[in-house]
Amino acid sequence: MAVDQQSWDARLAAAVGRNVRQLRQDRSTPLSAQALSNRTADLGHKVHRSVIAKLENGERASVTLGDLFVLAAALEVPPFALLAPLVTSSRVEVLPGQMLSEWDAVDWLAGDLTVGIETADNQITDAYELRFRFRVAMLQYVDAFHRAETAEGSAREIAIEGLSAQERYIDQLSKALNRLGVQHVPSASGGVAILRESRV
Repeated sequence: MAVDQQSWDARLAAAVGRNVRQLRQDRSTPLSAQALSNRTADLGHKVHRSVIAKLENGERASVTLGDLFVLAAALEVPPFALLAPLVTSSRVEVLPGQMLSEWDAVDWLAGDLTVGIETADNQITDAYELRFRFRVAMLQYVDAFHRAETAEGSAREIAIEGLSAQERYIDQLSKALNRLGVQHVPSASGGVAILRESRV
């Protein structure tokens, strides 16, 4: 069944409005709509108090990305918290008529889940999947570095070899991301050299 585009936009705006109200009021020091408006102005894109009130009351036909981003910054939360706040058990309508759990919606917004039309050759999706693997590998690298740093004797040498293998894997992921056009990928090199030079 086809879903009316206009009503979907309005449902998204209403969901954002509910989350703005909750985040505004559930602070240790609640923010008034006017105080939130003032914060958005300080950030360079004023969202008027009347716009915030209409958004929170479900009276807006849509919400702009600019308003979404600046409201999130003013509320000191990531933008997806206004769409899928992860603090309730509700579902998010990520596409017209397509519902996801808030957890899956956040994964999709972060590039860790594919939603919509599947294609065999999707370079952008490939880049996000590699980015996810790269992020996990970097976390494992930091953990391995700290284990190697505190190890002694032969256990230290084994840990350093494991760290070296992790550096090579991260380098492969980095090169694959570069081939897909992703620039400014962080490096994991240097940890092994630091550990070999240091004394326990």
